[in-house]
Amino acid sequence: MAIKVGTPSEVGVTESRVELFFEHHWPRRISLADHAFAHWQFALAPDTGANHSIIAFDQGENRIAGVMGLTPRPFYLSESALNGAELTTWVVAENYRNSGAGAKILSAVMERYDALIGMGISAQALPIYLRSGFRYLRAIPRYVKILNLDNSARVGEITPVGRKLQRISGPDAPPYQVSGEVSPELFVRLTKSLNMFDRGPRYLEWRYRNHPRFKYDVFSVRSGGGEALVVTRTEDGLGTIKVLHVLDCVGDESAMPAAVAFIEERGRSLDVDFCDYYSTAASLNRFFIASGWHSTVDDVDVQLPHLFHPVEMRSPPTTSLIYWARDRMTEMADLGRLYISKQDADLDRPMPL
Repeated sequence: MAIKVGTPSEVGVTESRVELFFEHHWPRRISLADHAFAHWQFALAPDTGANHSIIAFDQGENRIAGVMGLTPRPFYLSESALNGAELTTWVVAENYRNSGAGAKILSAVMERYDALIGMGISAQALPIYLRSGFRYLRAIPRYVKILNLDNSARVGEITPVGRKLQRISGPDAPPYQVSGEVSPELFVRLTKSLNMFDRGPRYLEWRYRNHPRFKYDVFSVRSGGGEALVVTRTEDGLGTIKVLHVLDCVGDESAMPAAVAFIEERGRSLDVDFCDYYSTAASLNRFFIASGWHSTVDDVDVQLPHLFHPVEMRSPPTTSLIYWARDRMTEMADLGRLYISKQDADLDRPMPL
């Protein structure tokens, strides 16, 4: 069996053929089979220019054996920019699952990049990642703020104690100003205290303003002499629930209390039932905890779904993470500094049309 591993252009397959592979071999309908979305995801990110997903191609049979969908993106670790990539979807055709094709794909990815992140790891893929040196976080911290208790309780699991907890108010909101223009200097400052993918102006433009399907709202919240980036998306049309997803909330320490207060106020103005926020960075999460947001990992009395098409409860209601950095795992594993949110690794993927 002659398996060639490389990008679509290196192994001689078209984007459309890769999209058909996702359509035929993913157990459910998937947006990566839609050309407009897949092309945006894999080929239109800054400095990308083409689809850099890694393909295992059976030359003898002239067929794709497996694909690791990925998007190259600089990853900043202790202020230095590494050659990073967001891993999105890893699929190996069923008749190639014992052929070594999957391991060859992952090996090729690790040879080309110095920092890698992926989310929503399947039971089949996890052992291969772990044997290859990745580290695993079973449950990414996810925080929720209930704004309509009765509606939220219809889709979640809220105990009598959880209901009583809603009577506890958070701190008073500090004064703040909001605009739609995020200063380019903010990301530079953030790399001094956080490890994360590039969130400079070009990547924010691609990820949010140029998204082919979703409408995101991008804000700069200023308070206490600092600034925070806040990005939200309203999940509506679910019939039973309306949710404000926080894709990003990251900024100077002095601005973070105001950023959390702004999110809550925005949620009320949009009449949502609850807000949710994923973040691995303990240094940021403390502001949400102090404001009365509930951890869906730790607060057993307040459990709200993270899957919405259809609405579905799982335990815990969040997703998983794998991460790896060449020769720098001690820095990468600092979860106080590692900032991964709902915007990373295609976690906020639309449903297929």
